[in-house]
Amino acid sequence: MNVLAANIFPNPAKDVIHIQIAEMDGPITLTLHSMSGQLLRSEVFSEPRHSLPIAGLPGGVYLIGLQDNHRLQTYSVAVFGN
Repeated sequence: MNVLAANIFPNPAKDVIHIQIAEMDGPITLTLHSMSGQLLRSEVFSEPRHSLPIAGLPGGVYLIGLQDNHRLQTYSVAVFGN
């Protein structure tokens, strides 16, 4: 099974989360969900590096979903309260 490998930093984060995709296969759809499953943000990007502004999010743990043409991977990230 092929994994959509990404480096997501900093973790924990406060104002912005940086995402680096190791190997892209088409555009990446990024979703940000609360732990209760609420979709907070959805974005599409086509470069191997992307920044996700998170200023204003309450402190807690969030799920970042990354999907390209053939792979889907979920990562967790902690956010300091703002």
